[in-house]
Amino acid sequence: MKQAFATGTNAARRQRAFNRINQIKQAGVSLTEMLVSVVVMVAVVGFVYFMKSQVYGPLLGWMEASTVSTHISKIENVFAGAANYTGLTTASMATPSIVQTKYLPGGGVINNRFNGTVTLGIVTINSANDALTYTDGNVRSDSCPTLVNQLSDDADRITVAGTIVKPLNGVVNAATLKVQCDSANNVAIMFERMKRA
Repeated sequence: MKQAFATGTNAARRQRAFNRINQIKQAGVSLTEMLVSVVVMVAVVGFVYFMKSQVYGPLLGWMEASTVSTHISKIENVFAGAANYTGLTTASMATPSIVQTKYLPGGGVINNRFNGTVTLGIVTINSANDALTYTDGNVRSDSCPTLVNQLSDDADRITVAGTIVKPLNGVVNAATLKVQCDSANNVAIMFERMKRA
């Protein structure tokens, strides 16, 4: 009986040892699993890079359009009671009440999200100083079409890299816009907006 008990105990010990060895063997990662993981990570990184290169520029253009629209609206509120935009300068509008402080480096300068400068001015279209100009400098070429198209309804005339892409109260010429946006890595865009009654 002692021998039977000992044999049973030995068998149990052997089984436990076998189970421990199998657990240790199964605790690691096989080469195949590791390769599959690496392939999946490379695919995810590639997808993110592709999406960033395809989506990031237009997204910046859309965000800048929202910023420009807000700035122009606030400038119009300042000049709401005036007959025209006489006195409008970049320095006079470079205040936290008009522009977000992150775009105000100081010294009467306004920056944009492209690390370019914003220049405000006045122009005469029908009567003296009846339109404001908002020039957004250093705009990325892949953000340019989105920015222009987002603001085409608000701006009376739009110029990209020195060429008019939307004539006074007209529509954006898509072919000219593409050529001008692609003319350099970074371009200047000028929006003109006439004084509203």
